Amino acid sequence: MLRSQLPYPFRTTAVLLALAYAATLAPGLTFWDAGEFQAAIGSLGIPHPPGAPLYVLLGRVWTRLWPSPWFAVATNALSALASVMMGGVVASLFARWSSSATTGVAAGLAAGLTFSVWQNATETEVYALSLCAAVLLVAVADRAGESADVRWTLLLSYLLGLAGALHLDALLAAPAAILLATSVTGERALCLRAIARWAGPVLLALGLAQASRYAVLAALAVSVGLMLIPLPDRSRREDALRLLLVALGASSALYLLVRAGHDPGINQGDPSTWSRFLGVLARDQYDVPGLWPRRAPLWLQAANVIQYLDWQFAFGIGGRGFSPGRAAVTAGYLALAWVGAREHWKRDVRTARAWLTFVLVAAVGAMVVLNLKAGPSIGWGLLPPDAGHEARERDYFFTGAFVGVAAWSATGIAVLARRTSASLGRYAPLAIAILLFGGNLAATNRRRQPDARLPVALADALFASAPPNAVLLLAGDNDTYAVWQGQQVRGLRRDLVPVTLPLLGADWYRAELGRRYGLLDRESIGEWQGGDATLRALRSGAGSAHRPFAVALSVSSDTRRRLEAGWRLRGLVLVADSAVSGIRVAPDHQGIANRIAGSSGQSPAHDATARYVQRLLKCPASVEMEAIDSVRSASLDSVCNLR
Repeated sequence: MLRSQLPYPFRTTAVLLALAYAATLAPGLTFWDAGEFQAAIGSLGIPHPPGAPLYVLLGRVWTRLWPSPWFAVATNALSALASVMMGGVVASLFARWSSSATTGVAAGLAAGLTFSVWQNATETEVYALSLCAAVLLVAVADRAGESADVRWTLLLSYLLGLAGALHLDALLAAPAAILLATSVTGERALCLRAIARWAGPVLLALGLAQASRYAVLAALAVSVGLMLIPLPDRSRREDALRLLLVALGASSALYLLVRAGHDPGINQGDPSTWSRFLGVLARDQYDVPGLWPRRAPLWLQAANVIQYLDWQFAFGIGGRGFSPGRAAVTAGYLALAWVGAREHWKRDVRTARAWLTFVLVAAVGAMVVLNLKAGPSIGWGLLPPDAGHEARERDYFFTGAFVGVAAWSATGIAVLARRTSASLGRYAPLAIAILLFGGNLAATNRRRQPDARLPVALADALFASAPPNAVLLLAGDNDTYAVWQGQQVRGLRRDLVPVTLPLLGADWYRAELGRRYGLLDRESIGEWQGGDATLRALRSGAGSAHRPFAVALSVSSDTRRRLEAGWRLRGLVLVADSAVSGIRVAPDHQGIANRIAGSSGQSPAHDATARYVQRLLKCPASVEMEAIDSVRSASLDSVCNLR
């Protein structure tokens, strides 16, 4: 039954992408946000703002279908499933738009095998689902415009609300979707009145997704204004129903408000009150700059996007650095995309115009709008590391643009092949998928060792090192999220109290430490006393609660020295000990070090983060069993923070 309903391009693309993703799927935990998302799904909790409510709910339902030991594989597979669907939908769209099933399959495979899309498809992250939602908006809008069936229009409205509750990135497809929904096949002119009727629903979706009262008020004002224009009663009812369905889809975000009241294990932002709920959606926790002036020159931002585009088609050549060979490959794909775009425009202006809008908004819109919190400027070494930069410059925000270019490059090679011979045109488009597979396979394989085992190895090493009931100070995302995942998903070391250093500035986090563990008093919770004062209060609170106070080796030595003069090295942590001066080795250090030693693997890791963690895991075995006041090895001193 399902086979007969799904078109050939969708089925073929889905099967081939599923095989590629299954071969490279992460076998468990990966670095960065994956551990937090797995912990949030496992505890039915709330990850960092804006909380990804729909993603957590979908992940929770999905993982219930899997055996519990496969939880991490299941959350990774959810991303793969979303990317498989995305590729299948792109294949179906281009098969219809080009009247060629082979071109459609090639377009879908090219979309799914670009570097950033493939990376997102093989780990626990929200971006694979947000890209799938964006492509679904385009597909549903295409049907709405072709059929003029109000049911597709209403479905599009509901999806706009859902997309905002999933991730703001998905709403970048809204302009392209509106162009498709307001025009029919063969129609070149734009109907401005029909487009204007969508302004209210789109503004409402944006406003509800970001808790922006200005966008919500603008949506209502536009909608009321349009009602003053003479329209048939049926159109008025449909416009009102569109707004209602957008709000219904966005209402899934209320999960944050309801669930936070139960204080789940992961409860970032604690949106248990209406004001905190709106603050989480608005991302008040982060440094949210205005749209202008920009923090970095526009030319550098454009250079970032071009750099990320250069990664997509053959990342295996040159990695993150500049490679003349890969630049030539990228230029070839762009030339094919130009040919494909011209052919698309000749065949159907309606869909070509919408797809161009999808690409441009996904590129420029992400660069302009998604400036949510601070992140490094990657560039090409164009500016020094401490130069001003625009926030959140990341390749995965631009995947919609990469998908659009890749699909057009597949169309371009089909056009050129057909001009050569009909038989060549039948199979040549698939060559682009083969080239992409070969160019990106090594770089996207998350099953590679020792990288694949290192996130769990880091958490296990911290668990083995920390004394019972300890308060454990952690440096940031990678050590924190690995520990959270170990506690919330694998049920390990629940006696530990992990304290994340960068989160101490958030009042909700200090309140959590006071509410759950009694580590901070009202004065330390209420008004920010500064980092040093808060850390001293934590140290004192741990003593009052009769809990050992430990610091992971990933935390800087400067932070540790400001807390205590004496420490005992115990595996991968330092335990505060006022009876000693400087650093001494704990009696059980060697046994713990021996347990940790084999977890880092023999061969060097591939990823930069994995290489750092690998060096960190080797620290305990590098320290001799004797009292140490300083470390003579410069490399050991810098990596292990044992100054």
